[in-house]
Amino acid sequence: MITFDDIKDVFNKTNDDTLSTIYTERQMKSIQLNEEAAREILIEFPCETMSVPSYLSDIEKVNYLMSMYLNSGNPKVIKTVWEVLLKHHYQVNSELLKTMQRTDFYFNDDINLITYSNLVYGAISIKNINDITQNNVNFNTSYGDLKLFPLDRTYGMGKIDATKRRGFCHNLTSDILSVNKDLYGAYYYIPMEFAGFMEHSVLLDLKHHLVLDFANNIVMSLDIWQKYYNKPTILIKGDEFSELSKRCNDELGIYLTTCTLDNVRRIRKR
Repeated sequence: MITFDDIKDVFNKTNDDTLSTIYTERQMKSIQLNEEAAREILIEFPCETMSVPSYLSDIEKVNYLMSMYLNSGNPKVIKTVWEVLLKHHYQVNSELLKTMQRTDFYFNDDINLITYSNLVYGAISIKNINDITQNNVNFNTSYGDLKLFPLDRTYGMGKIDATKRRGFCHNLTSDILSVNKDLYGAYYYIPMEFAGFMEHSVLLDLKHHLVLDFANNIVMSLDIWQKYYNKPTILIKGDEFSELSKRCNDELGIYLTTCTLDNVRRIRKR
C-alpha cells in the first residue's frame, strides 16, 4: 500500500512532469520493442505483406494478417501462423484488452458486424462467438466464457464521447474512484503481443465481481479478467483514494491518479 509519506518523499525529489515523462518513455519503449518483434515476424508469415495497407504499423500488420489468415478456413495456413506465433512467444493474454477495444468499436458503431467478427476470430484465444447484439457479446475462449457489455447502457448512463475516454484510463479511473468509496482502482501491466507492456487502469466492483473499464466503455466479469491478467500492481479502495487524493492536492498541489501511485511504487521499490 502506497502511503502519503511515500508520495511526499518521492515528490520531494521529483515532480509530476518528470514522472509523466518517465511514464511516456516507458510506454514508448514497450511499443518500440513490440514493433521490432513484429517486424521480424512479418518476414515469416506465409504470404507477401504487400497486400497489407502500408499505413499500418508493423504490429498492426501482424494483427491484420492474423485476422486474415485465421479467418481463411485453410488448415495449412492456420497451422503455419500458429507455429510462427508460438515460435516468437506470442502472448495470448494480450488478446483480452484488444478484444475489449474492438468490442467498444462495435458497440459504438465504428465498425460493422462483419469486420468485428473477423477481428474477434483473429484472436487465437477465442474459440467461438456464442452471441452478438448491440447490448452484449458472448464468447467461448481458452480461458472460459467471456461476456462483454457496454458500460454506459448497462448502467443507464449518458453516452460518453469516445474521443474523451479512449486513452484516458488512468484519469477516468481516478476521477470516478474518488467519488465511489466502495469501488477499487486497479493498475495492470498488460502484456503486448510479443514484447513490452501496456499500463492500464480499471475499476473493480468486488461486491458484484465486475471489472469496469470506462476508457473502453466495457463491463465484464472479474473472474475471467483475473484469468487473463492475474493481480494488479496497485489496488486501492475508493474511500482511501479519495482521502489520499485530497491530501495530495491540499498539501502537495498534485492531481493524484492510479498512475501516480504506480510511479511512486516503482521508485520506492528501487
